Amino acid sequence: MVRRLQREAPRTGLGAATGTFVDHVAGVASRYGRQLFHCYDDERVPSTTNSLEGVFGVTKSQIRGAVGAASTANGVAHNLGADYIEALLYTRAHTRTQVLEELAGISASEYEAARDCIEQAERFPRLRRSRRRHPERHLGLVLDAWLNDQPMPEP
Repeated sequence: MVRRLQREAPRTGLGAATGTFVDHVAGVASRYGRQLFHCYDDERVPSTTNSLEGVFGVTKSQIRGAVGAASTANGVAHNLGADYIEALLYTRAHTRTQVLEELAGISASEYEAARDCIEQAERFPRLRRSRRRHPERHLGLVLDAWLNDQPMPEP
């Protein structure tokens, strides 16, 4: 099949770049072909990414329901990333009772420290969203600080 693609690929005119690309792909396949797909021989590697896509679908659905937003872009999961997904998967893998027992072992100071950490992670993305939604308010604060010869307001 690769040879056929090489034979039929255009070599002159506007399609010359396509011919060059086909030659490159054929060269890579001939040099590395046997080593490229040996991962499929390992039974630990799933043949599809359906289960992974399912996790992200459930995650996004849960976020939309929790925050009442139509989109998850630039939201909690985006800002907190793997930590958020790990916590969500933990709660899905355990019963409500198990999760509550685990949470009962967390002290108030540990909880406050975790909340502060999340607050820090959310601080600048929240400010960025606010600046996009209300640019006139933020420009007004900058102008006031500049006119009054004061430092810029803290985010």
